[in-house]
Amino acid sequence: MTITSARSGLSTALYLVAIAAFFVRAALRRGPWLDEFWTFWLTDPMRPARSLMSERWILDQHPFLFSAMVRLTRGLVGGEIELQRVVVNGTGLALLISATRIFIRATPDRAAFFKIFTAILLTLPLTMEQFCDLRSYFLELVATAVWLQFAFHAATRDPERALARLPLATGCVSAFFMIALHFVTGLECLVLLGVAIVALRGRHSAELAWIAGAGAAGCLLLSASAAVQMPRWRTELDFRWIMTSQSDLLQLYKNLLLASGWAAVPALGAAILGRAGSDTATIRYQKLLMIAIVVTGGLLFLLNLIQPIAVARYMIPLFVAACSVFAAGAASDWSKSVPFRAVMIAWSVIACWVTSNEIAAHAGWYGGAREISRLVAQCPSSRVIAVNAWAYSPRPASRAASREQVIFGAGYRRAARGLGFVPEVIELPKSQILMPLLIGSCPTILWAEHMYWAAKKGSEFTAVGLSVPPDVAVTRDLATKDNLIMIVKRNQRLEAAAQ
Repeated sequence: MTITSARSGLSTALYLVAIAAFFVRAALRRGPWLDEFWTFWLTDPMRPARSLMSERWILDQHPFLFSAMVRLTRGLVGGEIELQRVVVNGTGLALLISATRIFIRATPDRAAFFKIFTAILLTLPLTMEQFCDLRSYFLELVATAVWLQFAFHAATRDPERALARLPLATGCVSAFFMIALHFVTGLECLVLLGVAIVALRGRHSAELAWIAGAGAAGCLLLSASAAVQMPRWRTELDFRWIMTSQSDLLQLYKNLLLASGWAAVPALGAAILGRAGSDTATIRYQKLLMIAIVVTGGLLFLLNLIQPIAVARYMIPLFVAACSVFAAGAASDWSKSVPFRAVMIAWSVIACWVTSNEIAAHAGWYGGAREISRLVAQCPSSRVIAVNAWAYSPRPASRAASREQVIFGAGYRRAARGLGFVPEVIELPKSQILMPLLIGSCPTILWAEHMYWAAKKGSEFTAVGLSVPPDVAVTRDLATKDNLIMIVKRNQRLEAAAQ
């Protein structure tokens, strides 16, 4: 080992430690949101797995696989969402780094691509955002990234050489998971699967058989989940919250390109300076992947036209594929230089530090709970009414709204733990009978989280079956795109006039 390689290894290790620290810090500090309470409800360790599958997983809009994986860890590390994020997604991050090392060792002459690709992914704000979310999307990102590393390895190696067992096994496992973890992203990843199949066409039939088998296994599990869950979707999902228009989807595509390009700024510089060093195999890989991106984007556009299904996190395979294209273009001789490595590492560390601060500052449901705790401390007998935010949707009486009542209730109670108050979670109104709002001398506080739909002014209470007497003062303590806190108290002026 030379001094140069030793220094390179040390700088890489320090870089990865710093990035991992930023990721973990953000995951431990970010507050939870509705979908993470769904994850906890679906993976309750106190219920048998068979009961969870027949009574809860069947209600979910996502495949069983991620819930089964989280269920295995719930009994090991306790019941805190933040810690579960670190355990589940931290495992995924470790697997991404391990896979990168596998491919570097398998093709050391292509090491620049794998290092740059991984650095771009870690720099991408979306990656840290999904790491800080106890859902399947970060693992989806990892599986897709590992698959594209395998695809590059397969496409750029010597055509006469068979794939080594470990890289092939790594590629097959990633192919299975990237398809089986999510319905929408799984469909997108089927297109990416075709990249390697085209790249391997006419080479080694045994390798194609293993890859096709892994993809087929993922499709089989995905189809089995859909077949079991679909009857419940038809009866209970009578209204869908995703309302992405085609113009909104085009804006998402634009944001995808800008975000990936921003994370890859140093790599783009290397691509410009070292373009002459790009070989035929790398250029072919880029062309195949760009075709896959266009085909996947077009397919998603058509599906969204039929039924709105697109949100940013459902487009993770496209983000990852764009980063892979940038990394392949940057993997020239110039990218191996010390100045490029220094710039790439500095850019990534600074970007991750900024992203970590932004994510850590997002309190989620804990922010509303802490604000209410402060208000209740001023008058301990205050009444706290927590509501299902679907009350403010266009279809508050839908079955889609009522199915999330238990999730809202569990979320409010978990967020309020240890803060000096117990929220009174009310059901969505099933009649026009209005309940009294004020009881006693302390204020009543209305609390709504996950405000996907803004409450119309004046309807904050009536929408959830609460009457507002004429002798009260109503103020908005907090109103953001995420939550709503309203305070109702006796109107002191009217009381004084009456006396």
